[in-house]
Amino acid sequence: MKENTDLKKLAHLLDAKFRLPGGLRIGWDGILGFIPGIGDLATNILSMYIIARAAALGCSPAVILRMGGNVLLDNLFDLVPVLGNFFDIFWKSNLKNIELIEKYRANPTRTTIASKTLVALTVGAVFAVLIGSVVAIGMTAIWVFGQIKNAF
Repeated sequence: MKENTDLKKLAHLLDAKFRLPGGLRIGWDGILGFIPGIGDLATNILSMYIIARAAALGCSPAVILRMGGNVLLDNLFDLVPVLGNFFDIFWKSNLKNIELIEKYRANPTRTTIASKTLVALTVGAVFAVLIGSVVAIGMTAIWVFGQIKNAF
């Protein structure tokens, strides 16, 4: 898969360039993330480049969506100061996305089905949490209003 060698190098640079004590690896994504705003913006642009290249290489929409989900999850954790930077050490969304490209190129049907399944399960889980939150808020509101009514 010669045409994505530059993508592998970029992902390695972002996610695993430097070795930490204990064998853990960190890249520029984790380091630049300590610079508020600018660091995450810079690494997100590079992450989006990897996804755009995957689309240009012919990866299916389901795989592209899954890759976007990897970056989105990384960014959600980045919203929490310090924790997000430590999450980057373990999650490595760019290396995961390179692996998805390679899997897709080796077996497009299997990778697309796996990606569709994961995306569907994720959407279902998000929907379930949303519904659960609405129900919990509603039940809490009913309880509060009942308490207020009983107080008078």
